[in-house]
Amino acid sequence: MATNWFPDDQRALATALGSLSNPLGCIFGLALGPFFVFESDKDDHEAGKEHMRTFMLFCAVVGTLMSIPTLIFFREKPKYYPSKIAKNSMTKKKYSQVKDLKMLGRNCNYYLMVMTFMSLYGVYTCLGAVINNIVSPYGFTATDSSILGATFIVSGLIGSFYFSAMLDKQQ
Repeated sequence: MATNWFPDDQRALATALGSLSNPLGCIFGLALGPFFVFESDKDDHEAGKEHMRTFMLFCAVVGTLMSIPTLIFFREKPKYYPSKIAKNSMTKKKYSQVKDLKMLGRNCNYYLMVMTFMSLYGVYTCLGAVINNIVSPYGFTATDSSILGATFIVSGLIGSFYFSAMLDKQQ
């Protein structure tokens, strides 16, 4: 997608912004969770279930409301193409999913990228799942765990933006 919408010197940053939307959403989830589910819910399971249900409904409503402008205002292709390659790739409509998958299967760089992403995403997911268990023996609350998780993600986002901007400048 970045190839079709952005010139060469902006593609890495555009790709970083698009791929980092998931962690950005996780930050909001970590930051907003303590406002819906409270420490006292440990003792009152029914209240905890209700608060969690409210939180999940809130997340669903926000996600839906954020998607509506995308469906209404975003175009399928740019008005002006950033390059001839982008124009050619958008005007040719013959795609073969099987052919593309075979091509990826022979690409070693693709496997390196997938393995790197899988490893990093696995660490990120596991840390997010157990961060409360890691820090609670030291007296940290669930709210503190949320703040630590959000800080972990924000530091990764800052690093990603920095390195993608550096990559754009080096090309």
